[in-house]
Amino acid sequence: MKTISLAALVASPIAILLLSGCTNVGALAFRKPSSTEPPQQLTESVAAHRPQAKDIQVTEHTETFVSTPSARESYQPALVTLGRGEDLQAKVNEATGPVLLDFYADWCGPCKVQSRILHDLEQEAANRGTLIIKVNIDDHPEIARSLQVEGIPTLIMIRDGQIANRQSGVANKSELTEWMR
Repeated sequence: MKTISLAALVASPIAILLLSGCTNVGALAFRKPSSTEPPQQLTESVAAHRPQAKDIQVTEHTETFVSTPSARESYQPALVTLGRGEDLQAKVNEATGPVLLDFYADWCGPCKVQSRILHDLEQEAANRGTLIIKVNIDDHPEIARSLQVEGIPTLIMIRDGQIANRQSGVANKSELTEWMR
């Protein structure tokens, strides 16, 4: 009777784990009894109720989110906003292709229209290797002055370190696509 009760006691957690979806019973850890040698009945009972390898179907577990660095090239966004204190010249120098500067302000209505157009062009810019940098004139008035930005929105295309195109006012999608060629 003791053997049956002990077997039921040991088998119950295993059955619960199997029914709840834990199929890797071999990964279970059992606490050792306080004596150095486990009782023979307990060892036999656990061994008798442990599923055999042929009874367990082990599936390869893959994670959805990778937490280790990938060997692939890191993602470079095609549209970024220059933050306060960031260096525009450094961003332009780091770019591997042309750079489109968008001078704007949060309070400017036409700037919001231009922003939507630029967001629509983000994939096209990525495909063509163009980096779009949004520069808030309220956060960076010295940059706007140095590039003689007098009205907003103002767009400036920089290619090979030189200003290739410049426009004040809203530029349409087809015009900006042409600039990226």
